[in-house]
Amino acid sequence: MKIDKLSLMLLIVCSFARAGVVAQGVRASRQELEARIAAFDDTHVFARFKREIKKKFDITDDETAMALRREALRYLTLSVLHPDKQLPMFSKHVDEYWHTFILFTREYFTFCKRLGVPYIHHQPNVDKSKPKQGQTLCDFARIYEQTFGEKLPEVWLRGKKQFCTDDDCGSGCSICQSCSTCNL
Repeated sequence: MKIDKLSLMLLIVCSFARAGVVAQGVRASRQELEARIAAFDDTHVFARFKREIKKKFDITDDETAMALRREALRYLTLSVLHPDKQLPMFSKHVDEYWHTFILFTREYFTFCKRLGVPYIHHQPNVDKSKPKQGQTLCDFARIYEQTFGEKLPEVWLRGKKQFCTDDDCGSGCSICQSCSTCNL
């Protein structure tokens, strides 16, 4: 099949649009992504998530559930805004929302498309004795603060010790080694 130049240019522009790139070659801003997220209806996902965190972590209050949801969606936003950085998931509670969300495949695919990416892959950490390669928690906190203009919320620090290889969190493991410098 032969494609004329105009059709080829249109195909290229549409491909960039699907990838979250606008005509000037600039990705969607954080504000644009957050607006797209706010408009997304995840009622069924959130209901199941609340059941899961109650069963797995004994978290029952809506305020904490909403904070975990917000941070999971912000993590996905960071993944889109910083595709060049390896951003490990540092919270099993935040990660639980992502796990739940992925089960709702249609909604998850629609959500990813709204963020301008085909799919945000989840790479599980199969070796629980150490974190995945990539940014440290302190690096993540800096990227978070630079992107959202706020300190990393407390919900990220729950379960932080799960990544520590030492009984005394903060005494030198690969995640916590610089926590004293970034005040986590």
